[in-house]
Order: sequence, then C-alpha cells, then structure tokens
Amino acid sequence: MKMHYRRYFWLPLALLLIACRSACAIDLNSGSVGPLSWQVTNLTPTYSGSEAVQRAREYLGTSSPVEIKVGKFVQVSDATPYGNIRKTVFYAWLLTASEVPVAKLDGSATSKVNLMLLINARDKGLDAAFTDKNLATWVSRDTSISETQEPDLFLTMMADGWRIDKPAVQLNSTVSQVLSAFWQTTDIDPANAGQLFLRPRTIVLTAPPRQTTDKSVPLRHGATYWTVLVSGTKILDVGASTATGSTEAQQSASPNTVMSGLFALFDDIGALWVRSYYLP
Repeated sequence: MKMHYRRYFWLPLALLLIACRSACAIDLNSGSVGPLSWQVTNLTPTYSGSEAVQRAREYLGTSSPVEIKVGKFVQVSDATPYGNIRKTVFYAWLLTASEVPVAKLDGSATSKVNLMLLINARDKGLDAAFTDKNLATWVSRDTSISETQEPDLFLTMMADGWRIDKPAVQLNSTVSQVLSAFWQTTDIDPANAGQLFLRPRTIVLTAPPRQTTDKSVPLRHGATYWTVLVSGTKILDVGASTATGSTEAQQSASPNTVMSGLFALFDDIGALWVRSYYLP
C-alpha cells in the first residue's frame, strides 16, 4: 500500500473529521466526535429504538451475536460541507454495540471493539460508527501545526479533487467488513487504535480527470465509499528527509514528525482500499 502525506490538501479535512477534543468518555446525552455534535432531544422518534437496533445489526454484519443497546434519541449537527450546504442538522438514534468481533482479512488475527452507531431517523440509514478514545494508547497530534493557518476546508476538498455527498441507505459492505479490510491494509488493530471514525458517503473523485474527445470527466462517477479515520495512534516516526530509501511521506514531512493518524478510503463494493494518507 502506498500512502502519501499531504499537509495542504488532506490535513484540514481529516482533522475536521477525526478531531475529538475531550479526553473524557463520550456522553450519550451530548457530545461530539469529528464533524458531529449531538444533544438529547424531546422530539418523538419516527420509529422505535428496537427497530434502530435491528438496522444496526444489519449494518454491523457480524456472524456472532453482539449486544446492542438503545442509547438516546438525539439531534445531530454535521459540519461536513455538502456542496454549498455548510452545516446539516438531523435526528438519529445513538446506539452502543459491545465487543464487536473483527478479524483481519487474511484471518491471521482477531479482536473485539466497542462501537457507537448513529442510525438516521429519516431513512434508518447508517450515518456513522465510531469508538471512544482509547486513552491507554492515545498519542497527541503534532502541536507545531496550527489549525488556524490551514486553508478553507471546502476549497481544500475541491483542490484535492473530490466532492462528498450524503450516502444512499443501501450499503454493500458492512462495518465489520470495512474494519477487517482496514486492519489488513494498515496493520492497525481496531481495538488498539486511539479512535476510529467510519462513515459511508457518496464521493466523486474528480482528479486526476480522464480526458475524452471534447472534455475532461471525473476519474470515477459518484459512488458510495467508506471513510475510515484513525487518530491518536502512533503509526510511524518520520526520520530525516535525507534518509536512504525514504518514502514520499518522509520526504515531505519535517524530520522526527510523529504520524499519529491516518485517513483511508474504501470502496463500498467489496470493501476495497482506494487510498490512504498519514496524518501528523
């Protein structure tokens, strides 16, 4: 797998998606993770918590029984830009799934992870699945990088050649399949990661474009992909850029930078890896 380090293009997006400022356990009544923040609402749910649990089981896709508990019915704010819409508000069931089994794709290792799932109240779709911070293994990001100096997120996404939209309800891959592919590709055990954040989204990869007879068209048409982000995990120490055999990530980063995060994109069809980027 070839990974790249792009401070200008990918860092602002990934930091927005995976940044979790609180060192405390996630509160089901109110809290935040990545671009999402939520609070309990008194609005009457459009379907029951037991229905949400059933959908969550389908999205998890595990063969072994998993304990899923109904948490709270919450109002969620999503800071992800969808086209010209810079903020979205929706309602969802927030559920907890304990000891979800995950196997490395080649079957060489197995693990278990606790997850929280957001099931959208409008269409019962999976909006996100994420873990709490693993404070026992958490590694802080590079404090020398100022987030206030980073460019506008929307412009950065466009410059890097992709557009993001909300996903379809019907998914081909499950959470457990994507986690297995992620473990196999990155060699990061989900149970030992600082924090994982997964979202299925419709993505159009526009760069590099394919040239036709009269115009350039996107590299791939809009399709469902899974964004998998890990933060607070020591992935590698980047040495001096003059090191023999240094990778592109090493050449573009400052000496002795600790890569503590990773962004990975997986195709919903077959949970196939598409691209990955180290994050400081």
